[in-house]
Amino acid sequence: MGPDGRILWANRAELDLVGYSEAEYVGRHIVDFFADPLAPGDILERTARGERVEAYRTAIRTRDGGIKQVLIDGSGLFRGKEFVHSRLQSRDITGLIEREELARHRVEATSQLKDEFLA
Repeated sequence: MGPDGRILWANRAELDLVGYSEAEYVGRHIVDFFADPLAPGDILERTARGERVEAYRTAIRTRDGGIKQVLIDGSGLFRGKEFVHSRLQSRDITGLIEREELARHRVEATSQLKDEFLA
């Protein structure tokens, strides 16, 4: 991602995650893909200050309109004091979040059954 937030390059895994072709994805601003409107600016500001972004949890929109929960890691590349670009990696945690929510619902249901039985 360039200093202006435009996508400069994406690997196959990122393109598969978002469902876009390279031609559709590269050159666009990252704000086009985030479900959370504050996340792109926050990530860009952090990397531009030289901070590492680690396990930044947010949601992105896919080409088909779906939402994927992701963790983003990244850092900025500098030449001297000049901010050249950011390198970001996205990890899809959608399935993990869904399984966690299902497990939580099961625990709540079990707890409710136990309370009813004891009552």
